[in-house]
Amino acid sequence: MSEYKARVLVDLIANKLIQHLTALEQLEELSKNREVEPVEIGSHLSRLRGLRDSLIRDAERALELIKGGEILRGGESSEELYALAGYYVEGAYHTEMRILDRLGGVLREDHEQIERLKNVLKQVMERLE
Repeated sequence: MSEYKARVLVDLIANKLIQHLTALEQLEELSKNREVEPVEIGSHLSRLRGLRDSLIRDAERALELIKGGEILRGGESSEELYALAGYYVEGAYHTEMRILDRLGGVLREDHEQIERLKNVLKQVMERLE
């Protein structure tokens, strides 16, 4: 894979993680407001699920490219990809679990999706170490 294509994938993941962070911040604010409508929370949860699903696909693509030698350890894109994966694994994952627990518990579907994203990104990190 050319460095350009790797760069595009890394930028795409970075953009989605920014959107994910924004969605988490919005849900956190909603979780503190007892007067918020369940429909509004449901809408934000749906957006978060969509972002998570998209991140899983991108992370799996990145992992396959790493395994195939198309994203190489030590390159600029790989260092950024490692940092982005670490951001989710070490920070956003825990924040997401805490916020969803505050909203009344993590649904099995959410829990499985969150764990899958964490595991794929953890594999990305391990391959890039």
